This record gives sequence, C-alpha cells and structure tokens, in this order.
Amino acid sequence: MNIRLIALDLDGTTMNSENHLSKYNRQTLEEAAASGVHVVVASGRAFDSLPKEVLQIPGIHYAISSNGAHITDLRSGKYIYSSYLEPETVELAIELAQSENLMVEAFCEGKPYIAEELYEDIRVNGSVYRNQEYVLTTRKPISNIYKFMEENRDKLENINFFFYNENRLREMSPKIHALPNCNVVSSVKNNIEIGGLNSSKAKALEVLSEKLEIPRQEIMSFGDAGNDIPMIRYAGFGVAMGNAWEDVKQAADYIAESNDEDGVGKTIRKYVLNR
Repeated sequence: MNIRLIALDLDGTTMNSENHLSKYNRQTLEEAAASGVHVVVASGRAFDSLPKEVLQIPGIHYAISSNGAHITDLRSGKYIYSSYLEPETVELAIELAQSENLMVEAFCEGKPYIAEELYEDIRVNGSVYRNQEYVLTTRKPISNIYKFMEENRDKLENINFFFYNENRLREMSPKIHALPNCNVVSSVKNNIEIGGLNSSKAKALEVLSEKLEIPRQEIMSFGDAGNDIPMIRYAGFGVAMGNAWEDVKQAADYIAESNDEDGVGKTIRKYVLNR
C-alpha cells in the first residue's frame, strides 16, 4: 500500500476521550511526516479551536477546519480554499432557530461563537456528548447569537444546532435539511450542522489532493462520526475507529482500534510505516 496523504479527524479519532493526543499517536504522526507522508488535520472544529499539540507536530503543513469550510496552509497562515454559507441560507437558519427556540453555535472567521444560555448550561451541567472543558475554553459566548449571525451573514462558515434530546432532534431534522444551498451533517449525536454547499471534509480533501498531485488511491483517512463519512469514502483507504458510529464503520475499508487504544497510530504503523 502506497499512502502519501493521511487525513485525520480529531475528536473521537486522533484525540483520546480526555481530549488529548497520546504519546504513541504523536510519535507515529511525527514519523509519518518525517517519512514524507502529508499528514493533514481534517476537523469539524473552527480553526482557532484546533489543538496546538497537533498543529505543532513537525511536518504538518495543512489543516482542514469547520468541516471543510477552509484549508489553511500552516506555514503561511493563509487560506488556500474557502466555502461559506449563502447569506440567504443564514437568514432562513436564523428564522428557523428563532421560531423554534433552538440552541446554536456559529463559526465565523475561524472562531466559534455560542449562545450564552447554551454555554451556561454546559458550564453548570456539563455535556453528555462533548468534552465540557473543550467547549468552555474554545467557545465565545454571545448574548444575542441571532443578531451576531445576522451581522455576519456573509462570512459564516458553519452553523450548529444542538438539542437536549433525540426526539427534538428528529422533529427538527427535516426542517434543517430543507434549508437551501447548504451541506448538512452531524459530528456528535445531539447536533445537526450546516455549511456551504462546497463545505465538506471530502471536498476540501479533494481540492488539497489535487493541489499536491496525490490520487485518491494514495490517501488514507480516519474518522468516527457522520461528518467523516464522505471523507472516508473519498479516500482510497478509509478507516473507521473502533468507537465510530455504525454507519461510519459500514462506509470504511478498515476498522481500527478505538481512539483510547491508539487506533490511529497503530493503523499508520501497520499500513503506512510497515512496522
């Protein structure tokens, strides 16, 4: 197997359940990059929320953020690809969120903004689906998130709708999917996200691989959640984590050990580094 590019989801994949990069995974990624393989971050996180412990690994030169809204060249700090929500789609998303009293986050210019009441709820009660510390240290609470979205409607990368229970999510899912000119995915069990039509990890990976002149057959991608499925299918060798959602596993060519068992590092050592 000749793998020249590795695309890595972070949460639930490269990072363990404590939201840290293990020593084993770090060493493996360093060795892969040193061997000439392009190691690429491919995350649903906004750029400013990407963990420094990953971005500072020598040889990692590109990061896909906000579910494919941007590709950043880490050496220059400049975007080499961007895809935004249409202002009209943002307007309709605001109307839906207001009429249904939905909790939302909005990603803008690489930063994640969160409704103040949702931030406070997570601060007080924690979160079943997301690491509490991660949310509290990366999100900027906004007293009127809808007004913020309106004022920045032409430069929003991503809007996340969060739900307290699955029944409410199922009820609202058709309405969110009916929003025009957007890509709809989920990265945790209690959210639905919308991005621009050309915002997806798979699209960004396609753009980057063409720039680097690497065919998809020579790409390995890792993921655990619904927003990773297109990227896993795009890659020549798509890997689902042992802790991945069932539909992610069905889309993959290989199922690795879980994120708490260094599944990323072990798979790279076996199939890329041949060790």
